[in-house]
This record gives sequence, C-alpha cells and structure tokens, in this order.
Amino acid sequence: MTTQPIKAVSALPDGRGEIPRVTFEVVRDHPRVKAYIRMADASLEQIGYTEHGERHVGLVSRIAFNVLKRMGRPERQCELGAIAGYLLSLNVTLVYPQAFSADFTFIGFAILVLGGLASYVGVAFGSLLLWFVLEGLRFVDLPLAADKIAALRLLLVGLVLIGVMVLRPQGLFGKREEMVIHG
Repeated sequence: MTTQPIKAVSALPDGRGEIPRVTFEVVRDHPRVKAYIRMADASLEQIGYTEHGERHVGLVSRIAFNVLKRMGRPERQCELGAIAGYLLSLNVTLVYPQAFSADFTFIGFAILVLGGLASYVGVAFGSLLLWFVLEGLRFVDLPLAADKIAALRLLLVGLVLIGVMVLRPQGLFGKREEMVIHG
C-alpha cells in the first residue's frame, strides 16, 4: 500500500500542510514500535513465556485483517484492524479465563446488543445507554440494601436487553442485513 497524504487542518511544526496517512507498514516499520516489540519480547522471555515478538504481533494483525476482510469490510477498515491487532497484541501479555470475569463479558455483550454489532455509533450509544441504566439507579433513593440495589440494576439491564432483542434484534443502530454471516 502506498502512503497517501491527508490534508491537515493546520500546518505541521515544520511548515508542511499535510500529514502522512497512517498505514500498517508505517506502524510496523516505525523504530519505536520495533523497539517496544523487542523490549516486550525480552521481558516476557525473562518470566518464561514463548516468543512474543514480531512473529506473534504479525500473526495477530493478519488474523484481525482476515476476519474483517471475510466480514466484507472495506480495505481501509481491514488495515486499521490490522494496526489495532498489531498494537493490542503488545499490550495483552497473557490471556486466561480469570482475566475476563462474567460481568466484564456481560457488559461488553450488552453494549453490542443494545447499540448494534455493525455500527460504531451504535456501540457508543449502547455504552452510554448501559451506563445510564446501571448508574441511573444510584440516584434513586430505594429502601434496599446495597446488594439488593446491585441485583436490581442488573435485572433492569436484563429487561432492557430483552426488550431490545424482541423489538429490534439488530440493536438500536444496527442494520438487519448485517446480522447475516456470508460464507
């Protein structure tokens, strides 16, 4: 892929009015990113983990790219997914089931269901709606113990989720045609 300039709103400090487009190659070949990969690999090796260097981050980025490509996403979104996978895999050093508690998984799932899986605006709206439902009860003075109020908050989220799934299964901002997986 070639680097195509994007017009900047204001000039850069060196006086140019354009900034280079961030591509996977730019991120992969950046000296700081390469140094970070080497340091992360070396530190993980010290505590007994297998190779976590360029081969690993390259694999994660290719998987992210391929998943998005198979979903029919545009080339640029696939490339951004590859960049995200490349950089995220540096941060995730170990994946184990205890790291993803049931409430963490539930909240992520609820955000996607509420907003709509194929909609960036929907995910943002879903997270705001979930926050409003979960935190909104904090301002209602109920004569209940704290654990009962916490259970009531989750019950309310469950009822909202059921309502969305019954009335609009694709989510509030999702598209019905995005629900079909094309093989």
